[in-house]
Amino acid sequence: MKILKGLLVVLGVAALAVGGWYLFSTWVDVRAMMAVANANRSAEFPSPINQVYLSVAGGALGGLLLGIGLGLPRRTASGIRKEALRASAAAREAEIRGRAADEHPTQGV
Repeated sequence: MKILKGLLVVLGVAALAVGGWYLFSTWVDVRAMMAVANANRSAEFPSPINQVYLSVAGGALGGLLLGIGLGLPRRTASGIRKEALRASAAAREAEIRGRAADEHPTQGV
């Protein structure tokens, strides 16, 4: 799970960065196109709608992956279970040893 969590966080941050870049480049393109459109009404210019779609999709995907990556637990359930079982076994063994020592306090004296 640690690898998956890290991978999702990295992918989420990368997708957010790409989405931000596309949004910025779209903003620059729209400003340039609007300046051209206002200066010369007969000029044709390509529509920036595809870049807008990509920036929105990149932002949504980045936010989703980042949220999933940050929401995943740091440790897996099996790791937590194994640690609890080890601690329980150690406590049980210490209790058994303590009881055995109480029953036979001095055997060799």
